Amino acid sequence: MAESSSSSRTSVLFLEAHDPDLKDSADIAAVLTTIARTLVNDFKPGDSPAILDDALTHIHEAIAETPPGCIDLHSRSVLLGVSHLLRYEELNCPEDKEEAERLFERAVRMDPSYSTVEDWQDWEDPILEASFKSGLAGDLVDYITSHLNATRVEAPRSIKQLFLMDLLGNAYFLRYDAHGDLSDLAWGQAWIRATASRIPRHGLYLPSIFVDCEDSLLSRYIHGPMAEDLRLAKWSKSIDTASQEGLHILTSQVLCSLAHCFAKSMLSLTLDERMAVCQLVREDAIALSTDAASLGISALNRAISDAHIIGFRHMLNNNGIDDMLLYQTRHVLASELMRRYFEADNKHDMDEAIELLRINATQSPDFLASMALSDALGVRFRRYGGAADLNEVIARLEGVAAPSVRMVVDLTDYYTARESNVGVGADSHSALTLLRDLIASDVLDQGALARLHSLAVDLHLNRHARFLTLRDIDLAIDHASKSLYLTPDDDPERWQRILALARVRISRGAFTFCHQDLSDSLDLMSGTLHLLSVGNSNRFSYFVQLAELLTRQYLLPKRRFMSPSSEMRYADILNLVVPQIDDLRDESRDLRQRLSFHRHAGGLLECQFLVTREVKYLDSAIERLRTAVELSPFQAGSEDGSVESRDCFLEIRGRLGINLFTRCVHNPNESDFMEYEDILSSVAHFPGAPFLLRVDAAMHLASGRHQTANLGPATEAYDLVADIFGDIPWIELGVRGQLFRIEGIKQLLRDAAACMCERVARESDPARRQEYLARAVEYIEQDQCRVWSQASNLKPDLKSLRAVDRGLADELERVQTALAEGNFDEASLSSPTEGQRHRSYAREWTKLVQRVRETPGFEDFLRPSKYDRLRAAAQNGPIVIINDSGFRQDAVIIPPQGDLILVPLLHSSDFTKSQSGEILGYRTSGPQPKEALVSSEEDPSDPFDPFQLPQRKGFVWTPSQAGRFIHFDCWIFLIEPIVRALQHAGLCSTVPSPHAHLPRLWWVMTGIYSRLVVHSALPEDSQGWGIMDYFISSYTPTISALLQAQESELEFSRTSAQAAPPSILVVAADNVVAHRPLPGIQSEIGAIRRILPVDRVHILEGQEASIANVCNALPMHTWVHFASHGHQDSLNPFSSGLVLNDGVLTTMQIARQSLPHAQFAYLSACETATGADPKSPLISEALHLTAGMQFAGFRSVIGTLWPVEDDCASMVASRVYEELFSNNEAPRLHRTASALHNAMLSLRKEKPRLRYWAPFVHYGI
Repeated sequence: MAESSSSSRTSVLFLEAHDPDLKDSADIAAVLTTIARTLVNDFKPGDSPAILDDALTHIHEAIAETPPGCIDLHSRSVLLGVSHLLRYEELNCPEDKEEAERLFERAVRMDPSYSTVEDWQDWEDPILEASFKSGLAGDLVDYITSHLNATRVEAPRSIKQLFLMDLLGNAYFLRYDAHGDLSDLAWGQAWIRATASRIPRHGLYLPSIFVDCEDSLLSRYIHGPMAEDLRLAKWSKSIDTASQEGLHILTSQVLCSLAHCFAKSMLSLTLDERMAVCQLVREDAIALSTDAASLGISALNRAISDAHIIGFRHMLNNNGIDDMLLYQTRHVLASELMRRYFEADNKHDMDEAIELLRINATQSPDFLASMALSDALGVRFRRYGGAADLNEVIARLEGVAAPSVRMVVDLTDYYTARESNVGVGADSHSALTLLRDLIASDVLDQGALARLHSLAVDLHLNRHARFLTLRDIDLAIDHASKSLYLTPDDDPERWQRILALARVRISRGAFTFCHQDLSDSLDLMSGTLHLLSVGNSNRFSYFVQLAELLTRQYLLPKRRFMSPSSEMRYADILNLVVPQIDDLRDESRDLRQRLSFHRHAGGLLECQFLVTREVKYLDSAIERLRTAVELSPFQAGSEDGSVESRDCFLEIRGRLGINLFTRCVHNPNESDFMEYEDILSSVAHFPGAPFLLRVDAAMHLASGRHQTANLGPATEAYDLVADIFGDIPWIELGVRGQLFRIEGIKQLLRDAAACMCERVARESDPARRQEYLARAVEYIEQDQCRVWSQASNLKPDLKSLRAVDRGLADELERVQTALAEGNFDEASLSSPTEGQRHRSYAREWTKLVQRVRETPGFEDFLRPSKYDRLRAAAQNGPIVIINDSGFRQDAVIIPPQGDLILVPLLHSSDFTKSQSGEILGYRTSGPQPKEALVSSEEDPSDPFDPFQLPQRKGFVWTPSQAGRFIHFDCWIFLIEPIVRALQHAGLCSTVPSPHAHLPRLWWVMTGIYSRLVVHSALPEDSQGWGIMDYFISSYTPTISALLQAQESELEFSRTSAQAAPPSILVVAADNVVAHRPLPGIQSEIGAIRRILPVDRVHILEGQEASIANVCNALPMHTWVHFASHGHQDSLNPFSSGLVLNDGVLTTMQIARQSLPHAQFAYLSACETATGADPKSPLISEALHLTAGMQFAGFRSVIGTLWPVEDDCASMVASRVYEELFSNNEAPRLHRTASALHNAMLSLRKEKPRLRYWAPFVHYGI
């Protein structure tokens, strides 16, 4: 995309035009001229004529700023003429040709007084090239000849005259190329030879004069042949008096001329003719020259570079050369080496060039030498990586006292690269600081500000991709909006700004579960679809970027948060965009563009298949992705290549493997399946690849094997997922980042458990069956509540370690304290300073944990718990795990003693046959659903209401249907098989015993089951008897959480010689502004005052019930009772909490507390145990205040699942405390569950409606 690259360079230069150092018209004119020259030099055939229009505008402005008689008017007139010639070439407009002729004539008459030959050499090639393109070569000969005659009288042997003589000779050569008249060659030789005779013999520019003449001689010999033209020794003889280094340069240039003639004439010399020429070249160039003739036209440019490099290397070996000439030679040789590197991809050339530039920068530490070295080092880093190169580039750019806008932009890019590839977290902050200062400088115009805001968008998105903070996305949206606002409607870059804003909105929609952002992104993309029209110069670039966004949006796991109307609009956009693929595939111009096109076209076709289910799109997607893999510069197993190219290669390979398996599902094919296995296995095991790429490949590999019933290999892949999952540096991200990473991985570990359960069903060996079931429990445990589990790892018991290595334990405790402060504080993690500090501590924590694991006896320190340890949690009653998987549903029972018990539940195909299946997530063929939960209005004909039922698309519940499911169908499909298994194992009575001493039972719910109210289920003909008449039900988010609570309670019992009454904190917020009053709280507090010991109760109510007061009081009490409104945010569960007098005490604030003496928490408020949205993949993360209380240290917690009636909450709380304190002795925690159970039974008798008595739940021991 030459236009794009030119535009970007010009944009930077244009910014420099507004540098505060520019104070007068001469400076402004100089910068405008530089802009125009860059546009003209970068212009390529096929680029947009708008680039030339910009050049014309800038040079006209420069000429307007140039005083009459100024020497610069000549060069600016020539530049203007060249621009018109190029425009004539592109548009064939006669006016441009006439204007070019007028400008050249004007330039010739201006009589510039040049001080060096290099000045006019800068313009010689553009003038001649433009003249040749436009057919003006003949006219140019006449112009120059007439003016040259005048100069013979005015200024004989002047620099101006030398310029005109050389230009005239080359004009003759151009006319010969156009018409083939050999007399023009003779005239060209004569003028060039005359020029050479007048130039001093000690300059680097002399050989270029000889080369011009040598070109003509060789051209004429090829057409002749004339023997005398081959006698090039006379040119060597003519410079015998010149310096030795001049001879080396001339020798190498002879070979360049030979290659140049071959390129022009498309002819080849015979062997004899070739050898005759080569005999006139030094021995070190003979072999190269013969190779050049045999390699063909495609290798001629390489031969030219080789010849230059040989000559300049000889110069460097000359001891008599002066320092300045050595400096110049090293610089030119480095340039040639870099040119050859770009053509041949030879790393040795780049390394040699960098060493030459480093010598120059060391011996002559001027600005240009340092910048040349920086550019070369940057190229090497982008191609091969390497922290040393990147650090040196950044150090050199940081050392510039007054960097230009271009340097700021370059330094920003390098900062971003170092943060992405090396991991220096402060770099993004440094880059954003540079941009912020430049934006705030108030010296830039509107266009420059728009470009800088666009760059800031990329930086914030890169930071978000690495650190997963919401603040970065919000700032990116702010910058993208400002950039779009500052961009005029007719600006050619406006479409890029629109797509940039769409990209950021997609990122925020994915991160926050917000369907509105995803919908807005579709609106933005829809407004740009006119750019797909044929003839639009930006059509190809626009398609690639649009395809990337559409692919990303649809393949997001959270795309289900798109509304139905958005999904329809998305399908409409696809139908417009996909047909463009075949038209655009031949428009790509280079390797990178072709790779990008096929990569994103493949993704787009994959999305079209997912929408339409037409296999032809899948076939096309596979074809495009195969092509993209072949075009990738990175190859598997190669040590070369940048991190970016490696990750791109692996991502494309991964998508290819996934699509191959999808095709296997629709059209079974052994070769596709074998290739899918090979591809995803290689990506999953690729060393050094990003965690997410590896885990994604392993996930699809495991899922594919599972679907094809290859359970053994599937288990291996699931184990790989679990291993990678465990290696992800979770603690660096903070809780929100962890939630974002967890999505999509969690379901797979439940599938792994389902795989083990399937193996149990197929296995006859009892020992092997128990082994599989134990592994299933371990999978589920690793899957459940990842955020809480990771946070719990920051609170390890260090007593045993301290006894072995006190110093290591102290180090862990120090880092643990620092990490705990920031883990739940997103604001601090978003801060560059605090965020970098947290990540630094996280890396130190990882190293310390590894040191602990190397200590004998601590090999499993903070690793996922094995079943042998987990089963101890069932010592006081069975634990029932209900696993939700797309493959099968099972319950696994861990009894206090004996073998694990597997209880198969209904398969997914069975659920679709009944209404109850819909609530568990399977779509019906009925009408499309509403987005919101069903109405909570009561149906007088039914005693139950559908509060907070888990909903999935495809079904709308009426109150009677929902009530029936919670009471009856849940019993039939889930609870009854489990109760029967428990009865068969002798773990409960065979008949309901509502008044007997009931055994305890703990539920671990996964996936969509996490929203089921299983403790209230009962059979339809039970006369009111249900699960509550068999067990006292409690819940636990994980088995480890229950085990930790039991161990803490046991330790407390051992250390407390005599049980003391609990110290109770009561928080009452019954009359908060903007919330309805809760009069029942006063009766609840009155009952607490009446029941509990007065000297052990501390009550905060009214104005005292503030967040600060509560947080300060919590560590000083063992029990806490909250009576207030609850605030539930299902999309951001950590923002849920308790409404106090001055705000919401959130789950995150509670989780940050360190409460070593905490025992029991009663949350008498609405929805304190509700958690994430039912449609969220994080539903089984237990992201609610009840779990937060457990994490903070409370070993027993009572919460609520939905809004509770004021009088019911007061009644249950009173009865719970009455039972706990009924014997005038210190209550024990194990009695809290039975106290709640009995209170709920009493309330069920008085108010049998489900909404009244069923929302109360118990967590913990």
